[in-house]
Order: sequence, then C-alpha cells, then structure tokens
Amino acid sequence: MFGETVVLDGGHRLNCAVFPRALRDCEEVVPFVLTIGAPISQRVIELADAADLLEAVLLETAAWLCIEDATRQFKAHLREACLGIGSRITSRLGPGYSYKVNGEMCTWGLEEQVHIFRLLGEPRELPVSLLSSCAMLPKLSRSGMYGVGPAEVTSDFSTDIQNSI
Repeated sequence: MFGETVVLDGGHRLNCAVFPRALRDCEEVVPFVLTIGAPISQRVIELADAADLLEAVLLETAAWLCIEDATRQFKAHLREACLGIGSRITSRLGPGYSYKVNGEMCTWGLEEQVHIFRLLGEPRELPVSLLSSCAMLPKLSRSGMYGVGPAEVTSDFSTDIQNSI
C-alpha cells in the first residue's frame, strides 16, 4: 500500500496526492516510457519549416494516434500478465496529468518524470530523453506508471480517473 509518496528502487521518490486513492491495495508499481521514435517528430518539424503546415499537423495527429495505440497495447499486455499471476492493474498515472482528489484537482508534477527515467536506466540507454523542462524528446513519447495489486478491485478509482483526465 502506498501513501502520497511512492519510494522506488534506488530511493527515487514520487509524490502526488492521488497516490493513496489510485494505488490503494497495490503492492507494486510498473513505471514505463514509450515512444514511436524521433524520425516522425523530425519529419513534422521539416514539414512545418517548409510551410507545409497541413501535412505537418496531419502527420503529428497520426503519430499521436500511434502513441495512444502503443499505450493501449502495453496496458493490455501488462493486464494479461498480471491476471496470469492473480493481480490487476490500475489506470495509468502520468507526470503532468491532473487528477480529482476529494473534489479538488491535483497535478502529478512533470519534474517527477526524472525519477521514472532514472529508474528505467541510464539516460544514454533510453530512446527518450528529458529536456530541462522535463518534457520528453522525441515529443511523441509517453511516460507513467500502473499500480499492481490483488485481482479483487476494492475501489472505483478507475472510473473516476477516466472522467477526470
């Protein structure tokens, strides 16, 4: 069970007021970083620089649909693996996203993304890097974590979180 602070391997700490509710009954978390890579981002920039704005927007939109699909596929794979061991996963939590807690919105700080990246490996080993603003490069990337807990669901947080994002 986690409180507002989740302590990860290596002593990395993640903090958000939503954790006690979102990770209730969880014993583990699975942090992740996904990307569709730099070439598409670079092509979007080239198109914009060449004043082909419509094609740039359409390509970037298609790329975001790809990262959404990659996220869904990762979640489905993780859910299936967890069900195989009698566990369940929570809804995705992500740095930079806001969540409703006791009727008020709280944001999981984007700067905490640094800890997820450090946990997953040396920066030079990852296909995604963080800018000083903590935005990811390439920008067509996503990070976050899922909680893993017993198969029986004891909260309705999954529905609530979907409605607040």
